[in-house]
Amino acid sequence: MKTREKVKAVQVRLSEEEWRFLRRLAVDADTTVSEIIRKYIAYLRRGGRPVGFEEEEEMERR
Repeated sequence: MKTREKVKAVQVRLSEEEWRFLRRLAVDADTTVSEIIRKYIAYLRRGGRPVGFEEEEEMERR
């Protein structure tokens, strides 16, 4: 982040299982949960395809 850049906070409600999973990913990658989210957003901004939405789209078509 750039200095003096406005910072926005996001709150996401997760189940205990989801939180433990995300925290384990961060520990395994030697990073923070926030950094995982920031990197995923950067990936999407570079044109990456959203991951996990394909399943929802398939279910809606049925």
